[in-house]
Amino acid sequence: AKEGSAKPGMGSMSNIIISNVQATGVSKVGCSITGLPDFPVENVTLENIRIRYEGGGSLEDAAREVPEKAEAYPEYGMFGTLPAYGFFVRHVKNVRFNRVDLEFADADRRPALVFDDVDGAVLDQFKAQRAAGNKYDVRLLDNVRNFSVLDSRGIKVKK
Repeated sequence: AKEGSAKPGMGSMSNIIISNVQATGVSKVGCSITGLPDFPVENVTLENIRIRYEGGGSLEDAAREVPEKAEAYPEYGMFGTLPAYGFFVRHVKNVRFNRVDLEFADADRRPALVFDDVDGAVLDQFKAQRAAGNKYDVRLLDNVRNFSVLDSRGIKVKK
């Protein structure tokens, strides 16, 4: 937008499919799929994806509370290092991880996925590397409904 012009109103983001992606050396920050409290991202499918992150996240990173920062939305680095090495998912309706494989180069004490205020999440044929000492791969925070894990061996979830 031009300097001094009015900021556009809030939009929406829905019906997104990202497929057939392989990435290595992905930043320690992690990835996020995030909407805002009254403006959720809807109907997101990630399929046939393999990501290798840098890793190196700490237990302190895993315990971080992520501020909303609505005024900075949707800048990539606005949250800083996320509490998941893979994906932090917040304010989302209907997200699917189909044939997604997440791993890291350097040991990472964060879980692969963190969900917060999510209605409808499916992990199907999902794989995640887990650092020694970590007890779970997925952490469910507040207001997570309709969550299921299908055909994903060994995936541990903390509620």
